[in-house]
Amino acid sequence: MKKLLAALALLALYAFPAFVAQPGRATLLFTGDLMAHSPQLAVARRKKGYDFAPSFSAVRPIITAADLAVGNFETTLGGGKGGYTGYPCFSTPDEFADALKNAGFDVLTTANNHCMDRRFAGLKRTSEQLQAKGFDTCGTYAASDDRATVLVREVNGVKIALLAWTYGTNGIPVPEDKQWSVARLEAASEDMARARALSPDFIVAMPHIGIEYALTPPKYVVSFVEKLLKWGANAVIASHPHVVQPLELRIPASGDAPPALVAWSMGNFISNQRPAPRDMGVIARLTLVKSGDVTRIVSADAIPTWVQVRTAQGARTSRVLPLTSALKKPGAFQISAADLKRLNEAHRDFTSRVLGAPVPLKNAKTAYALTASSADRFSTAQFELREKRRREALSADRRPASGKKPLRRHPAPRRKRTIEKIHKEEL
Repeated sequence: MKKLLAALALLALYAFPAFVAQPGRATLLFTGDLMAHSPQLAVARRKKGYDFAPSFSAVRPIITAADLAVGNFETTLGGGKGGYTGYPCFSTPDEFADALKNAGFDVLTTANNHCMDRRFAGLKRTSEQLQAKGFDTCGTYAASDDRATVLVREVNGVKIALLAWTYGTNGIPVPEDKQWSVARLEAASEDMARARALSPDFIVAMPHIGIEYALTPPKYVVSFVEKLLKWGANAVIASHPHVVQPLELRIPASGDAPPALVAWSMGNFISNQRPAPRDMGVIARLTLVKSGDVTRIVSADAIPTWVQVRTAQGARTSRVLPLTSALKKPGAFQISAADLKRLNEAHRDFTSRVLGAPVPLKNAKTAYALTASSADRFSTAQFELREKRRREALSADRRPASGKKPLRRHPAPRRKRTIEKIHKEEL
């Protein structure tokens, strides 16, 4: 085991060299959902307490190399009373947060649909425990005064504002006298204005929004993200679908404005969701450079990750692996033949969907650079264009040929409330 750990550490050293801190230059790292399902609790259980550190050992060198690492904390630290639980109402041992701190995370967003799983008492305890362990948090608040404060971190002289909101709380009501405890999407405009007033160099907006397991964002999500960009967001890191959606490095219509990153959904970083592609996630990295009054993204890349739940020998585990590293060195990570096949599929899936074209395995990379482009893959204008083409095609299909009766179509069945409508109502 010691030899294996030494080999992994050496591999990480060469694959992910530490970034040298430079004034006016900052590296930011973002991951998706940090979850703790019941099987993960069982794997981490020890005679005394829990140990989640092995879950992040393989990606720790990547996370710690960044100047600021951010993740979506999609569980609660409810305390031992009532026991620890996974889905549907999460309550996770405090050791999970200790492992995240050891892995290199600095900021955790807590605004998501599971933040009220242990009601307000659990939300308050989660916020207090995370902050006591040295994390900065945003999105949920233990006191009303905290809600009015925008989280700002200064990294190597670069002033970064971070904000987070959620569409809802799974129907669990927030107490009427504590509505300030959860940042909702409808407050985004006001919060963004508050952030701009602080004159930060870079604003990161992190909405919990979308349709679970959808591989691309729906129009209402695109519309909301476009508003965030209009309101001054330099990066939008979205979550909730539990699958990785495309990442875009957008060049704004105004040529003078710097590019902005849009991550439509970061997927699961750590969880026990197994149906593909819920078993994978992505690490998004940005390098910012501040020159005078302008801060720009000078490089951005995406690292695909995958969660291993069993070793080649059949032992239960729960750990995040850099997908390409696991593909290239399956022996070092104890990858089974079945999992190696899944990793091949995951790599093809990731590169096709996230990058727009499949990358052959012989050209596989640990990190894939994102290229800035003004040709947005998703925009409300594109949705409207596709809808126009659909209507034109439908109209042409219904147009009767000479001497023929028009086609008769049965109306589609009505749905009472679609998921999209529910989200729109929340907005």
